Amino acid sequence: MALYFAEGGDSDKVLGLTCHHVLFKTDGATNDDYVFAGAGAPRKFVQLLGTPAFDKLLGAVKTRIAGHAIMVEFYERQIKRLEARVGGDDEDNVAKAKELRKTRDLLDEANEAIEDLEKFYEKVKKEWGKPNQRTIGYIRSSPAIAFNVGPEGFTEDWGAFELDGPKFKEAFKGNFIDLGTEISPGHFTLKMYPRDDGKATFEYPYDRLLPLRDMITEERMREPDMLDHDNEACLFVIKNGNATDITIGRATGIFSFVRDDDTAQESMEWAIYNYDNKSDVFSAPGDSGSIIVDGLGRIGGLLTGGTGKTETSDVTYATPMWWLWPRIKQHFPNAHLDLQPAQR
Repeated sequence: MALYFAEGGDSDKVLGLTCHHVLFKTDGATNDDYVFAGAGAPRKFVQLLGTPAFDKLLGAVKTRIAGHAIMVEFYERQIKRLEARVGGDDEDNVAKAKELRKTRDLLDEANEAIEDLEKFYEKVKKEWGKPNQRTIGYIRSSPAIAFNVGPEGFTEDWGAFELDGPKFKEAFKGNFIDLGTEISPGHFTLKMYPRDDGKATFEYPYDRLLPLRDMITEERMREPDMLDHDNEACLFVIKNGNATDITIGRATGIFSFVRDDDTAQESMEWAIYNYDNKSDVFSAPGDSGSIIVDGLGRIGGLLTGGTGKTETSDVTYATPMWWLWPRIKQHFPNAHLDLQPAQR
């Protein structure tokens, strides 16, 4: 999913945004408009995770628990070794005592992590284990995918679904990207500002949650105002997708013509490149519908696909939000992104 938006006006409803091709199976022969007909009409429900993806999530949690358990055994062995060698007040013993204290702290942290992950595992199994428990809303509007739309020639591939309010009541925090734990705060900050000739504009959030605010303008998207490690103009951008989780890429101001495999139609898209030739890919199949933002949390575009020599993508394509948002507002005239955590 990309982001949330409020329906606005007299409505207190909150909707989620993603791609049409994420909500509906589409090909050269199947590509239809969908609009919910209203009260009493059958609903098309949206599920957060399919069974394979849910099982993958549970497996990932188990793997994390096992990793921490290995470290617990390691720290326990280290502590026994250090306890046997600590004694006296010479410099070597002072250093070993310091190492012992640090290792005990690491052991405590690993045990706490195991406890938290085990609680999370049981909570997820209990509250989200059945497919109907993972239903998070129903589709309100999802226009058929259109190519080369308007004078700009972009792809229109989006759908909006109304959230099941009670399921989000306690946890709703508005629009943000979770920066995850795979990249340390220090390394993340360095990747977002790899130069040493100025003050970094990116500040890693204390809770890992980067709030989304405003949009990257057309001017800034076409003329990036940052420099990468090779002194080339770019915007460093972030996305958190279902397939590749949190990744950082480079937008250089390039817009590319993209040919759709099913229809052979072409559209213009915002091009995002992998961070560098040594980094993992920015996206892969399964990441469609993610939102792409810059380090200030400004919304850039809706990820629609990618292309490359393998199943992963050398280049990721997105529809700019400065263009897409007015089209969404044709269906939801009072829509706005000014969501507060209390609103759901």
